[in-house]
Amino acid sequence: MSSSSSDSFFDTWVKACRTQNINNGNGDILETDARAYFKRLKRSDDGSDSESCTSVSSSKELAKMIAKFGPIFDMSSATPTSSMSKVMALKCLNGSLQGIQEHTIESTAGCLPLPMMVLMSNFLMGHCGPTSTSGNALIPDTSGNVNIGNGDDSSVEDVSLEDVRDAALLCMTTLLSTAISSENNDINNDDMNSEMQTDLCIQFRIRTAHKSIQSRCASLEDCEDDEYSDADDYSDEDNDDGPSKEDDKILNGLSLLPRSRRSKCFSTLEAAIKGIGIDAAVDVCINKKQKQQQTTNVTRRRIDEETLKCLNGFTNFAASCLFGETDPRCLMQMLRLMKDVQLVLAPIVELELELELNATETKSKRRNKSSLNQLKFPYSMIFDAVAPYYPVRFTPPPNDPHGITKEGINSALMDVLTCSTTISSTFDPTIVNVRDEHDTNMTILAAGLFLERISPPIPNDPYGDIDDDVQQDISTVQDRLDALSDLHSLLLVPLPLEQDGIQGIQMHQAEQLNVLFKLNVPAVKDMSNVLIRCHEEAAGSVATSKNDDAQKHDNMQLANSCRNFATRIAYEFELQKRVIESNEVKGSKGRANASLWVTFVKDRVEDLAGTIVASPQSLKGRLSLAYIASLSASGGEKSLCLCLKACVPRLICYLEEAMKDGQPNVDRDEEKISTAAYGISVLFSSCRLSMEQITKDGIGIYPHPLKMYGSQTILGLCHIINGSKTNESVSEPMTNLEVAAVKALESVLQSTPSAVLTDEDTTLVRGVVFQIAQMIMDDIQSTNPEITGSSDNWKDACARVVGCSLGRAMKRSIGGDINSDVTFLESDPEIAKVVETTLFPKILESSISAIGTTCANSKSPKRHDWMILSYACDTDQEFATMKIVSSLNKAMIRTIQNPRSDEHNLKAKSVGMALAYVIKNGGPGCLEAFHSLPHIESPKSDLVQVLCEIPVSIGDNGEQLEELRMSALLLPNTRELYRSQADQTIKLSQLLLPCLLQFYKKTVPEEKVDNIVSRVSQVLPPLSDWDEAELFILLPILSVLLSSKAELSDNSRATLVNIIMDLSEYALSRGHRFAARSAASTCLFSIISTCQNATVEDCCGLKLLREKICPNIETGINSKANEDIDQYVDLSDAFNLAALVGSAAACRGRTSSIVSDEVARFLTLLACEGAVKSPVLGILSPLDCVGETPCKRDTKISSMAASALGSMFNIETNNPFSRQRLAHVVLPIILSIQKQPSGLSSIEYGCLVCACHVVCNINLAAVDLQRLSKLVSLIVMGIEISVEIICNNSDAIVDQKDISSLATLMIAAVLKMNEVVPSIVIQNLGTLVPAMLLINMTSHCKNQVALSLLSLQFLDSLTRADNDGVVHFCKAYKAEVLRGLARSIDHPSFQIRQAAVHVRNAWSVINS
Repeated sequence: MSSSSSDSFFDTWVKACRTQNINNGNGDILETDARAYFKRLKRSDDGSDSESCTSVSSSKELAKMIAKFGPIFDMSSATPTSSMSKVMALKCLNGSLQGIQEHTIESTAGCLPLPMMVLMSNFLMGHCGPTSTSGNALIPDTSGNVNIGNGDDSSVEDVSLEDVRDAALLCMTTLLSTAISSENNDINNDDMNSEMQTDLCIQFRIRTAHKSIQSRCASLEDCEDDEYSDADDYSDEDNDDGPSKEDDKILNGLSLLPRSRRSKCFSTLEAAIKGIGIDAAVDVCINKKQKQQQTTNVTRRRIDEETLKCLNGFTNFAASCLFGETDPRCLMQMLRLMKDVQLVLAPIVELELELELNATETKSKRRNKSSLNQLKFPYSMIFDAVAPYYPVRFTPPPNDPHGITKEGINSALMDVLTCSTTISSTFDPTIVNVRDEHDTNMTILAAGLFLERISPPIPNDPYGDIDDDVQQDISTVQDRLDALSDLHSLLLVPLPLEQDGIQGIQMHQAEQLNVLFKLNVPAVKDMSNVLIRCHEEAAGSVATSKNDDAQKHDNMQLANSCRNFATRIAYEFELQKRVIESNEVKGSKGRANASLWVTFVKDRVEDLAGTIVASPQSLKGRLSLAYIASLSASGGEKSLCLCLKACVPRLICYLEEAMKDGQPNVDRDEEKISTAAYGISVLFSSCRLSMEQITKDGIGIYPHPLKMYGSQTILGLCHIINGSKTNESVSEPMTNLEVAAVKALESVLQSTPSAVLTDEDTTLVRGVVFQIAQMIMDDIQSTNPEITGSSDNWKDACARVVGCSLGRAMKRSIGGDINSDVTFLESDPEIAKVVETTLFPKILESSISAIGTTCANSKSPKRHDWMILSYACDTDQEFATMKIVSSLNKAMIRTIQNPRSDEHNLKAKSVGMALAYVIKNGGPGCLEAFHSLPHIESPKSDLVQVLCEIPVSIGDNGEQLEELRMSALLLPNTRELYRSQADQTIKLSQLLLPCLLQFYKKTVPEEKVDNIVSRVSQVLPPLSDWDEAELFILLPILSVLLSSKAELSDNSRATLVNIIMDLSEYALSRGHRFAARSAASTCLFSIISTCQNATVEDCCGLKLLREKICPNIETGINSKANEDIDQYVDLSDAFNLAALVGSAAACRGRTSSIVSDEVARFLTLLACEGAVKSPVLGILSPLDCVGETPCKRDTKISSMAASALGSMFNIETNNPFSRQRLAHVVLPIILSIQKQPSGLSSIEYGCLVCACHVVCNINLAAVDLQRLSKLVSLIVMGIEISVEIICNNSDAIVDQKDISSLATLMIAAVLKMNEVVPSIVIQNLGTLVPAMLLINMTSHCKNQVALSLLSLQFLDSLTRADNDGVVHFCKAYKAEVLRGLARSIDHPSFQIRQAAVHVRNAWSVINS
């Protein structure tokens, strides 16, 4: 590109700057042209676009352009330049810098050299500063003195001098984020190498950004009072304690700027961070090249101390800018900046300190300790800036166009607090670090912040009340849960997925170790104390609270979260300890971090174990036991062995105290021994979970942790059980100790390997298990219903023991792997034999029979045989689950295939309930086993298929009748036989469907779904009685599958769309059973809303409306039979189905919303005007449902249409604006109807019903006040007319029952509007209050109870109003209201009497 060509470009730009108006978008056009021009030069400089233009230096062209623009910026020119021209020129300059900005890390060719950057910054700095009263800019010359240039008169322009400063700052922002060329950067120093280059670049960006904001925030008085200086801002003072005096002035000026200009200043800081990141990346690339070019090792270069001070000073200044920021947009910007500061600057500082601490040079070459402390990265300053915003308390204004939410701010804040944990991506445990353990970092500070929220300090003034500010700071349970979740996100790296493989596991371990090495002993100790305290408070609240179920649930969730977090973090601490010991780290860092496990686990276990030994039955003892159990379940062998050693021997001693000389000890403390048994149960279960994790990690422990305790524990528990009343009926009352012993035995048997038991132990255990099984079986087969109290708990415990024995033994009998760590229940052949030959067949036979513990007079309808089977499945999700589910399924099939009778139906119902119970409570493997049976065994194992098969029918002559699908072709006797079989199948299905539907609410194989869809399409429309029976079974199952979003193949989706016409005809026909019709309607909704291909624009529901539903509506309205009940039912069904299709279209969205709008408009016009036509829906001629003389038929039609419209508003959709969209369609129609204050016509009735449905179902805050005012007036008028009809019992074309229902709807609508727009409702109190009193004085029918209650609720709401007008009104009407309530106090309904007394009391104290 020739010089003359560039000159012509620049002359054109200069002319445009002088003559064009920036407000017409010319500035943006000029900026775009400059960016494109210099981008071409940039590509020419680095050789990537050599064919398009001649290589021309970007810096030279930029200097030439600035020279061309010189007269515009010249302060001493005789011809003053307008501010608009300066802004245009600065925008052109900004576009030029943006064009130069592109670069790569490997090459910065074409970028600006450092001298050019310095000159540019000095030039722009002058225009960022303030202007004198005469319009002269205050700019520094090369010597640092202040010059005052001639200004311009911009009073008549739209562009002010402040806009010039903003434009200059914007150019400075672009300049600071531009890469600096690594060539020809010597500034008065020919010996400068690449190492000095990076330091100078970083210092330049930091100081320039600081001075730019200083200039932009400075006022004219600041420049006149203070001498403008280029002194180093960070080198001669320590900024660790906060901003300097000069920074204080900057911050004061920054706080006075409007939001948009503060945001520009913050952008300058962001640009400096971006530029420093580029410099650091280029420096790393240069070091790599040097290592590749030299054979000898090249040590990593060291950062200059002056640069480190600049980095820390800049961090302090950036953090100070956040103090007091309240605008959410600027807050989000600054939070992103704080995150970038840590990601870019902190690694530079910390790596330099790491190299210094581990340097091998002589002591004279290393920095002293005080110097090191000054160079530490100021995490505390960033923390102090962001901590006041935690937790986030922000509610966005309605219809916020910026899209800033509480969740967004919280996410940005958490990024600041947690990003430091991910700075170092690698971990080298062999590096010896001598840092002081009291050193702080963002991880420790953030952890402390979260812990303070989990367990905040309680004011300790015993004599003073807690003020409001302190009270608000006390955390709720939800606050604690949120803080615990934040702590989890801070310290625990998400676990790798299975598909990540070994590499993912290694990366996870490295990241997790990197996080843990940022902690120190005091922080971990504080965390341990807080978790224990929070766990005790939450679990204690659960144990002591009696009534508040919601509070109990929240506290239980908090206690579980504390234990889960303690389990995971204890495991990670032990892994860290293992890594340190395996690498033989001998420095203080190794010792300090290895002691984190000691602090969190060992010290805590020793403290809590003392409480357990002293009083295990106390609340604190039980909570301590639960916390220790969570530590032992972590999966670490050291934690497991430590917890078992600290607690189990002492708890076993309590068990031994229960028996004395083979007999129960009369002096024993049963509560303490029971707690000890429960404690052993929990610890053994935790050991089992921990051993599973240890085995998964590929670690073997020998001997087994339970080797020292298994035999003693089993001996103590068996002696307690044998000492109970085992020789008597299980229904006899049992003590809590005996129940605890049985429950503990179940846990011990599932956790203790058989290898640790002696022959004597196995004989004892076998005898106890057989004894418990015999007792529970005898009781199951008995008919004694008197089972209450502790005996019920005893039976539950016995059922668990038998269930786990069944599951473990079946694994052996079916062929499961047996290894050395298996339990006694799996390895003992005698138990396996008894289970296979005796126990399981008896329990199965009992489960499928209708006889058991469930009796007509039973107070506790528990089926312990079902419980045993579900426990067995839960114990073994593979072998036992498949065996039990398959056996129950076969029993169900045998029962279905038997001749149909009431006795067999009841048995089938019992089997179905047993199967449903097992699948619900037996773990996720049960449902998978049920759906896999047709593949594993045979297709005939499918229950639905067997239930839909036609039973073999025998004719009068004994011949087998062939299957015929069309009932009309059968002889009368044969058809009656088939009809009888179909009716019996439907009767059986009514009993089984509640159980079967549960199996299809969760994951179902796609092949099974396709089979059901295909089967429905084959029998629809039904041509025979048996088709009716099949649809009665299949349609409810299909509706459940579609509602649960089951996976559908493309063929199934197409099939479903093709059968919607048949489904609609089936749903509209009253010749079919109601349950099946309802299921067909549900299927229609799901097909239209979710099954249609998303790429198809046309809605399949529109064709359905045109061809099937709307013709039925036309027929029903045009019929002249006024009092035909069947006609009303058919018409109502058509209206409801049309509304359902419209709702489904609204759920689908996109172009289908037009169909929804049209259906809503059609129903509204029909209800409010009585006449409508809709070409979109296929109704071309007007439908007129209003006759020449008013009649009740007109009201029926209006009521049905209005109710159908209300059902459209009641449907929950994924689109939050769908209801508002429908309201926008129907409200103009409703409000356009002219109402008369006398009488109530069918049109007015329908209009009022529509208005009430709209008000009760939409967000009224999104409706304008004018429409709300009209709605209130309409509904108040309707209340007045309705009350008059009710009180006078006058004849009307609307039934009294319908009038009462309408009045109930209207009062409900008024109550809602009184909450949202009370100012409008207040204007009608003179009408509403007398109407409410009249309702209560005249409504004494049972069907008017709801109406009276709502009227009383409205009167009660007035007593709580804050409006002075309402208070004045209530005082004036007090006497009348109290007299009007007198009759309601004697109302026959207790609810009304109670409500009337409450309202009367509220009105009686209004004066006070």
